[in-house]
Amino acid sequence: MRHPYLICTLLALIALFKPANAVAPAPSSSETANNASPQKKTPPTPKMMMSEMKFDLMMARGSLSLDVLSNVLVVIVDAAPLFVCFSLLSAGGAGLIPAVQSIAMCTLHLRQKAQEDEDEDGEAPTKGGSDIGKLFGAFSLLQATGAMIIGVCSALIFLCALRHTDLADVSPSSMGLFIA
Repeated sequence: MRHPYLICTLLALIALFKPANAVAPAPSSSETANNASPQKKTPPTPKMMMSEMKFDLMMARGSLSLDVLSNVLVVIVDAAPLFVCFSLLSAGGAGLIPAVQSIAMCTLHLRQKAQEDEDEDGEAPTKGGSDIGKLFGAFSLLQATGAMIIGVCSALIFLCALRHTDLADVSPSSMGLFIA
């Protein structure tokens, strides 16, 4: 259910609510005739990057809130239809990871821009290049490690809970309490 949410709903929400950044003015017809090369995209300003980061932070907070709310409601409810509805609500938390990654990329971009500005001021140049690959490598390492640790811990908690409970008495919502 997370994939349709990410592809359809989240993209529609981003298109509706994302702040529009200032666009560079279009060149006049005489400038276009003189320049055969296509217009280069202007680099984002720090103000534009900050507005992007504010929107991404709002999206991360909303996604995290929806995810926490759905998990709490799944644990509390005992009726199967409500359990399914609240489980589907957890798809709203799918926007958290892309929002956090976008915030990290914007922060990295601003940091590199500040280093470039310092280099222009006469200080010793720093190593060039982009650290985006390192950033996403660190994200994937953290996610894989976290999944391995949480998976094993959840399985151990579940097995310990099953030893003390008769399987016939276990409802889906009480299983959530054992894992939480």
